[in-house]
Amino acid sequence: MIEPFIWMFKTENFKQRFWQLIASVGVFIFLFWVINFISCFFSQKYLEWFIYFDAILIMMLVFFIQGYFWELTSNVINREIDIEAGNIYSGKIKNIFRIEIPDFRPLKFIWRGFASAVASLLMFVPLFLLSISSIYTSNTLVHIFRLNTQYLYVYTVCYCILFVSFFLIMPALLWNYAKQNSVVAVWNFRKALYIVESYPLRYIGNTSLFMFYYSLNFFIAALLSSIFSITLSSVSMITTSFLCCIVATLYLFIVFFIYIYNIHVYAYLLGTLTPYTEC
Repeated sequence: MIEPFIWMFKTENFKQRFWQLIASVGVFIFLFWVINFISCFFSQKYLEWFIYFDAILIMMLVFFIQGYFWELTSNVINREIDIEAGNIYSGKIKNIFRIEIPDFRPLKFIWRGFASAVASLLMFVPLFLLSISSIYTSNTLVHIFRLNTQYLYVYTVCYCILFVSFFLIMPALLWNYAKQNSVVAVWNFRKALYIVESYPLRYIGNTSLFMFYYSLNFFIAALLSSIFSITLSSVSMITTSFLCCIVATLYLFIVFFIYIYNIHVYAYLLGTLTPYTEC
């Protein structure tokens, strides 16, 4: 149960890669402040261009972090196993997973992050079509079976089952993408159903822990945001805007510090939906 939260500290080059990611985030934040500082010296008609630059920079940062996450998840899926025996007399054999931290390749991370965004959009296409068909079908059924509502109940239950089933296999669809590194892998429903049927306890356990930890981080992020808002409002009343920028930068570093740790936890939970033999 505790392994998803500590595995990265046992991995070679984790500290180096962690600080490289933090430093990269620092570069993005620095460029963001530079762009906004330069925009102060231009007239209002050029402000739109700087907004575009800010948006591109933010998107690149998101793609960079997400690309690293998917590369890491792929390495977790393709993990190797070492066998460790205490001594020849005890007969106890322990399996130890060996997971490699991805090489630091920023451009590759950004490209993989962009591809993951495309894959996410494609993954929701069936759900979108299902929603459209449900609206069309409901309108048709209401017109046909206006006086016989039992058919509407059956229809509603069937569509609810389809929607719930889609969200239940979503982690397996994401596992497919991480494994195959193909944007259309999120449409491999046969493989996703195979994973759910073959490893139900592991699947439910990892997914439940993933959702619980994600919810916990949501509340932590909301708490940090509240603390930041209170601190920023207090500082802005007694000092200059420069110190406000320092407080905001410190807050961003804390948020990314926690987030980069969290993506290692999420990568492990998603990558270990199946045993290493399935890889």
